[in-house]
Amino acid sequence: ERKQAVEFCQEFLDDPKWSSLTGWNLSDGIYLPWSLLSYEANQLDQAMEQVTRALQGLELVNVAQGKLWALFIQGSLLLAHQDFARLAELTEKGRQLARKSGSNTVHYGWFDLLDAQAALDQGDLAKVEVWASARNFSPADSPLHWFEGQYFAYLRLLIKQGNLADARQLLETMQANVQTGKRYRKLITIHLLLALVEAKSEHDQESKFHLTQALQLAVPQDYRRAFLNEGQALLDLLPAVRGSYPEFVDGLLAETSPVQDQVIDLPQPYENLSERELEVLRLVSRGYSNRQIAEALFVTLGTVKKHLNNVFGKLQVSNRTEAVARGRELNLLD
Repeated sequence: ERKQAVEFCQEFLDDPKWSSLTGWNLSDGIYLPWSLLSYEANQLDQAMEQVTRALQGLELVNVAQGKLWALFIQGSLLLAHQDFARLAELTEKGRQLARKSGSNTVHYGWFDLLDAQAALDQGDLAKVEVWASARNFSPADSPLHWFEGQYFAYLRLLIKQGNLADARQLLETMQANVQTGKRYRKLITIHLLLALVEAKSEHDQESKFHLTQALQLAVPQDYRRAFLNEGQALLDLLPAVRGSYPEFVDGLLAETSPVQDQVIDLPQPYENLSERELEVLRLVSRGYSNRQIAEALFVTLGTVKKHLNNVFGKLQVSNRTEAVARGRELNLLD
């Protein structure tokens, strides 16, 4: 359960026997699973900070499987932000690491899945059809749990294509398997996809039933991304079942994706910073080098230098130390 897992992560960090270690603290490793827990609650900024911290440590000890997991979580966060350009860079990096480390097809599948989901979100169904066809997915399949995430993307394709009977057949098979395995987070998604299938079939009562089942599982543990990941079509169904969980539903309906080009208003005489420039400044304040910033943001060194020069100019400073000091003065680093 998500909330209990978060409590465990916090208790682990509070234990002095881990924090007293030298070098890369073993305690830093807890940020990897914790970032996924934060992601599920739609705490996207916190999740990115946590997974970036874990990834830095994993680079030091060179644990390939951990790095692959971290990259997949970062990719999920970029997908949540609909940042498709950076996501494409990350998935290629992930596949290269999987090849270099001799990893198995499960890890390759993680990054192919991210690309497929990005294509779905952008309406490129033809690309997703090629992806699904190459894997011989079928509504008659009974997927192993390792591949259920990929089948969710396939199911979204079937629903968008209007192949509702096929989607229902596969979902009912997966529902039985997931319930037997007590994989309740995946069961939430299955209920949500069934709700979409039934709504498109004009079976309103059945759709409400599955939405209610999903809410009963999600609300106690604050699983928000499960709903947000299914897009506006799913969110449009929620008002019909708001009565049982009004606070949770209202919170979901109020969620908006961060705007990447948002401008941070500064008092005169300073020129306003973009959201990306502010992100670079905050990483500088945490002691990141230009190369570390480039890796964290999945951009080139040249792009980082360009952002830094913009920050220096707008804040009327000449170096990183002065920029951080000015940022604190303007309350930009809170």
